[in-house]
Amino acid sequence: MLRQIFFNSLIVSIGMLGVEIVTAKTAKANFPVLSKVKKEVEIAPALKKPRASAKGKLSSAIESHFPESDYSQLNISPRVTQIEEISPLPTQSDEIDEMTTEESSSDMTPTDIPAENLKTPVELNPNPDPLILPTKPEEVEIKNIVPLTLEESVLLAKANNRQLEIAKLQVERSSANLAQARAALFPSLNLQGRATRLLDANGELAVEASRRSARAERSSSEASIPMLQNRLATIQQQLAQIDQTDPTQTLPAVNLLIQQAQVQQSLESVQNSLQSAQTQLGDLRNYANTSVNGTLSLNYAIFSPSRQANIRFAKEQLRVSELEFERIEEQLRLDVALAYYNLQQADMSVRIDETDVQARSKRLEGIELQLEAALATRLDLLNAQVELDNSFQSLRNSKAQQQTAQRNIARILSLPPSITPIAADPVEIAGEWNLSLEKSIILGFKNRVELEQQLAQRESSKAERRLAFAAIRPQVSLFANYNVLRLYSDDPSDFVARGGFDDGYSFGISFNWTFFDGGAARAGAKRAEADLAIAEQQYADNANQIRFEVEQAYFQLPAQLENVQSANLALERAKEAVRAAQLRFQATVNTQTEVLDAQTRLVQAQNNLLNAILNYNRALVQIQRAVSNVSDQDS
Repeated sequence: MLRQIFFNSLIVSIGMLGVEIVTAKTAKANFPVLSKVKKEVEIAPALKKPRASAKGKLSSAIESHFPESDYSQLNISPRVTQIEEISPLPTQSDEIDEMTTEESSSDMTPTDIPAENLKTPVELNPNPDPLILPTKPEEVEIKNIVPLTLEESVLLAKANNRQLEIAKLQVERSSANLAQARAALFPSLNLQGRATRLLDANGELAVEASRRSARAERSSSEASIPMLQNRLATIQQQLAQIDQTDPTQTLPAVNLLIQQAQVQQSLESVQNSLQSAQTQLGDLRNYANTSVNGTLSLNYAIFSPSRQANIRFAKEQLRVSELEFERIEEQLRLDVALAYYNLQQADMSVRIDETDVQARSKRLEGIELQLEAALATRLDLLNAQVELDNSFQSLRNSKAQQQTAQRNIARILSLPPSITPIAADPVEIAGEWNLSLEKSIILGFKNRVELEQQLAQRESSKAERRLAFAAIRPQVSLFANYNVLRLYSDDPSDFVARGGFDDGYSFGISFNWTFFDGGAARAGAKRAEADLAIAEQQYADNANQIRFEVEQAYFQLPAQLENVQSANLALERAKEAVRAAQLRFQATVNTQTEVLDAQTRLVQAQNNLLNAILNYNRALVQIQRAVSNVSDQDS
């Protein structure tokens, strides 16, 4: 019986040794920053003044909380920030060191990526037409994984980010507005041409009236001619009956001759009128006229109060747009860095949880062996199963956060819909900040474009005020006109000019002054004065906000740096605690609960170190943004 118990204990011990090997192997693989990953940080004098060395700065922040023996594993020099390798859990075999050495080459990426799925930067540009969207599910399916460094991500964002492109277009629009305002400095030259075909309605009415008059005259003449002809025939008959030899018939004959002459004259007149009416009816028409007119005009405002005000306003608006472009570009660098660090944290959280699941799975197998050998209880098995289930849940949550972080940075970089990025940079301290708090605040006041934006907006409001008052100021202009005219007529009559050509000109000076506009100009000026006051208040508020952002990030730097040191030590102790708890459990000194608690504390220590490093990096990029993206080289 004793031999069987001893044999079962030996099997369980071998199984638990395998658990410890996997635990040490995966825990170390989670942190490339702790596996001899180095990053050289160029330190330049801040504001041309020497600062304390990086080692003195970092060490002074640590020594107050940790003795030298506690953080001696951190090798910090003025130009190199390096976290040395944390040794694996002590074991009785060298197999752990061999396995961790094999894992060190794959620490750069969170997952194994097929080579055919990796894409080059040439394929990372989005569709140049922003209006084209995918229409098929396979077009938005993630097919390619792209490892990107932080520097590459920033460059891609500057090339592809939509908000930055919008800001660039707004600068171009403001530049066009300025060119349009400057056009008022030059005279305007206008050429106007006009061709007209005119058939006058009044003329048509006059022709119709003339036709009616001619018809009436023709009818009257036609009726009068037979009557006159009969009268003439009667007179002629009477003359024929008079005896010319009779002296008494002389007077009647003379009267008849006179009447005959009068009737003949009237008959001829009526016949002429009839012929004239017939001719008029045939020739009477309303003829159209054609004219071709051209005018060349030159105008120039000698004195225009609105011209310079409009140009000044356009200049300041262009300056505001340029500063907004710069602000968005600087903010974009911060957004990319924060999104990249979130992606790093999500990637490493997945690896930590995967490691924890593997370790707890191995430990559950060992407990099952112990339970078969009557060296563990049912409660130990249930506790191990519950802890494994919790680890699986944490792993699923971490993977969801990883996918979210990947798509977030893909959105910022405007990557094609079938590509998702992963972090290629290792998790490590990104640099140091060598400026004092006071100098950092002053540097922020000097460099932040938000302050200069409000100054430009203030000048723009001044120009807008002058532009409003220009509406009720006098304006003097010069003008000159030259015109040519060509006429064509359809009237064939020789008495009417059938066409002609001539030219003319005019020039002079004009004066315009609006004395009263209902108060519109003064209201516009008052609105501009309010905008000016708003810009001044916004300037002061932005200054307060800038100072707060500098202070907020600055206070985080030493705190997070100390957290890195304490988390580093806590990770070592958590590993040793897992080892000790496991040995005590094998010796039946403690319960499996203590082993599970030690494993939980190990995972927490790993996450704490990850959070401390990335929170330090976040604080570093935030203070760089707070002083207008002054990098560690510039500081």
